[in-house]
Amino acid sequence: MNLHLWVYRKALEFLVKDFLSYLYPKEAGTIKNEWLGTCIKRLSTLNPILNANATMVTWIGNNSTHYNKLHPELNIDDLKKYLDVLTAYIAFYVQGKEGEKYIDEHSSKKK
Repeated sequence: MNLHLWVYRKALEFLVKDFLSYLYPKEAGTIKNEWLGTCIKRLSTLNPILNANATMVTWIGNNSTHYNKLHPELNIDDLKKYLDVLTAYIAFYVQGKEGEKYIDEHSSKKK
């Protein structure tokens, strides 16, 4: 078993749930108790590509726990590629929102 793949999959769970909790703070308690698959489906409301990337990380990470691999052609390099894209999108989104907030706060001071 490749534990590092499973660990990445677990990290995905924290990343997705924390991001969704950031987006929907009133639902944070519910989000943290939802299955990862349910949380991943929530990502499609932002961008369907997020769903695909998160699902691929889940499949590759879960694959490492099976005696007979369901997707033997996928490996850690594939997992990292999908996780990198997902992480970059989240960073892009959060940074953009922080920029918008700063602009809004400081634009009103000039008036």
